Amino acid sequence: MKSTRLLSMLLLAALMGPVQSAPDKNHIYLVVGQVGKCTVAGKPVALLSYLAVNDTVICPPNGSLTVTNVLTGARYQITGQASLSKELVPDDKTIKAVSQSREQRQGIEVSHQVDMSKYGGYTSRSFGVKADAPIPISIEKLPITLDLTLSKHKLDGPNPMIRYRKVNEHGFPEYVRAVVSSDGTRLTLPDLKIPPDQTTMIFFGDPEKSDGREVFDSQASFAVTVVNPKLEKKLRTVRAMADKASELEAYEAYCHLELYWPARKLRDQLLKQYPEARGEIGELFKKWIEPPPK
Repeated sequence: MKSTRLLSMLLLAALMGPVQSAPDKNHIYLVVGQVGKCTVAGKPVALLSYLAVNDTVICPPNGSLTVTNVLTGARYQITGQASLSKELVPDDKTIKAVSQSREQRQGIEVSHQVDMSKYGGYTSRSFGVKADAPIPISIEKLPITLDLTLSKHKLDGPNPMIRYRKVNEHGFPEYVRAVVSSDGTRLTLPDLKIPPDQTTMIFFGDPEKSDGREVFDSQASFAVTVVNPKLEKKLRTVRAMADKASELEAYEAYCHLELYWPARKLRDQLLKQYPEARGEIGELFKKWIEPPPK
């Protein structure tokens, strides 16, 4: 992973307009639909960008902006001019509540209640942006399959032995058999069984020596967590309506929870459907430092 690439992407986003790459305590409104060119502080609003509390949205005549509060799952349509508060109150003029099923709202809400630093004892922010930082990936079910194109490490042979251990364990890692795909892009660990909510470090390469001990952390390529089945089920309800806003909400939730494979699959679909949002779609996915395909 290259910190210079990440820095350049962040600078570009800052120059282009009110695009926030991740939600925080203020940026809680995800843009999931737009008619006409809406603006905030004179800058255009893009799909999949985050707007903040106290931002003032201005929509053109006959235009509208649809946003989702990622903390509650509530979806709203804004027309005319409106200021965003922590909890929007529908009225007869500028703010309209868009109906959603209770299960769908819960899917978005629950995904943002998960504290990734406690979820499996690991968060990508624990390591910062470093060349040797492990790549965080969550998966819905076993067996674990990894995308080798994300890693700088190379594997020898079609059936390598991979080291692994729980994220907070110490000592010599165990080994597990792995199978590399014929094109060398995917690695499957068919024999590795890990429980939900537990992060497991997958190690590649040979250990380094430090004070006479073998150290593997700098060789870690992936930090893998299996999500809780109940959470995964709730996330599936987000896409149940199969409309544009729901697909964008689901994509944001997948990226937020680092659910790599469903995020990648939906990303490729969204890139074809909404080329105008190409930058924002890639921005959400950049935690894996994989730019959208050309």
